[in-house]
Order: sequence, then structure tokens, then C-alpha cells
Amino acid sequence: MLRIVDVFAVYERDVIRGRTRAAMTAKRERGERVSRFAPYGSELGQGGDLVPAPAELLALRLAGELAAAGVPLRRIGAELERAGHRPRGRAWAPRNGRLMPRPGPGPRPRSQGRAVGARRQRRRAAASGPGAPGMPRRRC
Repeated sequence: MLRIVDVFAVYERDVIRGRTRAAMTAKRERGERVSRFAPYGSELGQGGDLVPAPAELLALRLAGELAAAGVPLRRIGAELERAGHRPRGRAWAPRNGRLMPRPGPGPRPRSQGRAVGARRQRRRAAASGPGAPGMPRRRC
């Protein structure tokens, strides 16, 4: 009986996660504020709405051009520093370039490495239980 309750708890958590992700995506597409920090390339306006930040948009454009040319993230940070574009933190780090939103239409890139994907697969396998399709059966 406890396993059935656990399965429903996992299902409910997944439903909540899906609804939250859909709501955040809808807010992001409408150009609304999603967190207490404005994304790089915009700043908070009078009413809390997002307003483009021209200096940061120039940095985004330069970073996009360098990334399209195949320049590594560390070198992109050095070029941005050399061009006088300041990050919001202390210094440009490879993580900053990977997490910056890309200008233009389309979804934001997701920054999930193999470890996160593998962890998610293990959780799903554990939630589905032994004998689920694609999962080996456990021997007792």
C-alpha cells in the first residue's frame, strides 16, 4: 500500500513541476519578470516589467558572434572584458556565457549536463519500479 502512495506522490510532484515550468515559460515569452533578477540584456522598469538594457544587448550580440565563430567560452569572457563589457558579478566566467540568454526568437538554451540527465533517468527508473518497460527486473 505504501508503494502506491509513493507512486502517486511522485506523479503529483511531476504534475506540479510541469505546471510550474509551463507557467514560467509563458511569462518568459510574454516578456514578464520571472525571478527577482532581470535576465542579462534587460533591466526592471518602473512597473516591474522588463526593459532592454542597451549596453548588455551589445555584450550579448558580441558574445553571440564569437560563439557562432566557435570561440571557447573562456576566450569569449576575455573578449567581453577587453571590449569593456562588465558582467553583473565580479568577472566573466565560462558559466556566465553558457547561461546568458541568446538574443532573438526561440527557446532559451538549457544548461543540463550529463550528470543532471543521468540523475533524472535514475529517479524516473526508481519511480516506475521494477519490471517497467525498458527496465530490468530485480531478482529477489
